[in-house]
Amino acid sequence: MSADTTRVPVRYFVLGVGHVDELVDSSVRVKFARALEIETVTFAVFRGPDGRLWIDCGPHAADHLGVGGMSELEAFMPDSALKEWRAALADAKARAWY
Repeated sequence: MSADTTRVPVRYFVLGVGHVDELVDSSVRVKFARALEIETVTFAVFRGPDGRLWIDCGPHAADHLGVGGMSELEAFMPDSALKEWRAALADAKARAWY
């Protein structure tokens, strides 16, 4: 990065933690645990040697899913995970996060 790097803080509203288990029969089960928190990640934006703008995401995990991505996985959630997911959505809506 160079002297003209700009740091941009981005606020994420985290609803919880999801995990995909691959089962013996090659099907999947999605687990979800509600854990609402606000997370701020600072990205670095800079102009590369080729003149294009680049974003350095740093240690931010690339596997974070948005609400739409998690909603697509509802069919693979057991009842307990689905209950947690829907409760997290309701909590987020009540806080005007979503």
